[in-house]
Amino acid sequence: MSRKSSYRNDPCQSMTVELALRVAIAFRYEQPTPLGLQQRFGMCRSTAYRWIQAWKQATGTPSFMRNQT
Repeated sequence: MSRKSSYRNDPCQSMTVELALRVAIAFRYEQPTPLGLQQRFGMCRSTAYRWIQAWKQATGTPSFMRNQT
């Protein structure tokens, strides 16, 4: 059984990975803010909050800080 690479078949997934890397580079020394993500990457407010939540989980932000932005 051969395994298919999902990135080759779905260009949206590779764009998501690229955006994740851009966010990680842009905010490697500070926590992103909704306004910062909106201005820099042109995303809507709700999407910015989802990216912040993912950023906090990926960086291991303590749980007492997870609800703060």
